[in-house]
Amino acid sequence: MKNKIIINSYITISILFIFNIIIGFYDYSFYGYWTDKIIGWLWILLTILVIIIFWKNRIAKIYLTTLCLLIFLSIIPMLIPFFGILYFFTTMGDYEKIQLNKEFRIEITENSALSLKRVYIYKKIWILEKNICRPCFDDIEEEMGLNKPLWIGNP
Repeated sequence: MKNKIIINSYITISILFIFNIIIGFYDYSFYGYWTDKIIGWLWILLTILVIIIFWKNRIAKIYLTTLCLLIFLSIIPMLIPFFGILYFFTTMGDYEKIQLNKEFRIEITENSALSLKRVYIYKKIWILEKNICRPCFDDIEEEMGLNKPLWIGNP
């Protein structure tokens, strides 16, 4: 009975995790900054728990080997996919989070190791939020004149 609850929980979190990745390709995510990270960390913790509990089962060993192999293979091409995974699960590269009102929030972040710092503007749509704009942070700084040295243009 206990194992059935764990498996059902793992399947549910896995479905949420995969759904979260799929909607991310269309600039959607679950509402809130921490929701994606919580789902990701729950998936990691439940994966470890499932592998420990079912270690004697051959499928658990194959599953662990497959996950480790996928992580290793993501490291091969200059660590880019690996850092993408790392940035997804952590707050690495996140500079600022601003909740403007109940409908909009702004996030200044780098989504991967090779991306520029960007400003992401999200609009809440029920339990999801859509990325409606993502200008480069450097462009905003340049437009506002914030990236000029102090001695240029000052008397």
